Amino acid sequence: MLAAAILLVPVAARAEQLHAIFNAAEDGTATVAISPCTPEEAGECVYHALTCTPGQWPPVRFSIITGPVEQVAKAMILVTDAWPGGTMKLAGGKTVDLQFTSVHLDANEMDGGWMLTTGISDPTPLFDALTDGSGEGAMLVVGGEAFTLAPEKGDGAKLARFKNECTQ
Repeated sequence: MLAAAILLVPVAARAEQLHAIFNAAEDGTATVAISPCTPEEAGECVYHALTCTPGQWPPVRFSIITGPVEQVAKAMILVTDAWPGGTMKLAGGKTVDLQFTSVHLDANEMDGGWMLTTGISDPTPLFDALTDGSGEGAMLVVGGEAFTLAPEKGDGAKLARFKNECTQ
């Protein structure tokens, strides 16, 4: 998944310009990480990320490394009438509802808080809707919080590359 050397940036610093950094590894793992840092430094200051790993269940995961982790976890765990989930908001007003099969909290040793990872049980509806154009400005709403996945013009293409890597 993500490297253990992650520098956490205080929530107040989120006014900085965010960047979507796409990475595909030789083992088939693909990631779109959102960071205020340059691509060369991004491994040290990721806010949240969308990841897929071949052969792993669930196939696609969304991780919140810093930010409103506790609030999102609480909102997701307290769901009583359905499985927890989220909504991907795409360009043109299109939305895709996602169901999570897991809500996993890990200690965040960098700041003493928590990191949250959710498993998306069936990413097919998302992948069917995701194109270069529909991914522009994409956001994932989880536990009442919105997380951008395409903060800059052209980032929709990075999400489409992510989809292509994940579906090969």
